[in-house]
Amino acid sequence: HKEAFDQKGLIYGMGHAIYSVSDPRAEVFKTYVETLAREKDRMKDYGLYSMVERLAPEVIAEERRIYKGVSANVDFYSGFVYSMLDLPLELFTPMFAVARIVGLSMLTRSFVLHIRTFWNRRYTFHLMSVDRKKYK
Repeated sequence: HKEAFDQKGLIYGMGHAIYSVSDPRAEVFKTYVETLAREKDRMKDYGLYSMVERLAPEVIAEERRIYKGVSANVDFYSGFVYSMLDLPLELFTPMFAVARIVGLSMLTRSFVLHIRTFWNRRYTFHLMSVDRKKYK
């Protein structure tokens, strides 16, 4: 069923590489989304999102043969929040990207500062030559 959205058959905001049972960030965020939806008189839209969140795991399991468990990730409600905040549609993608850049920057910094925990030995030798004092 690839008729909707971008014809790829994906439900964006569903699934995560690590969190298969639930994304704890999404669980916390959802309570704030519901509060904002109530304040903005958008509970009907919130109900639609909640229904998709509830039904998507079984649809994804059936259609895509993904049985590890799929749940809403932290981005599932983000676009809805941006619309409730009256942000221009043109800013949605940059907002998603900025969030990724922050996370990726922290991951990179963590690798540089904590060389000994880096998993792949082939890269460890190369990274050990990096002067860690420059990155503090």
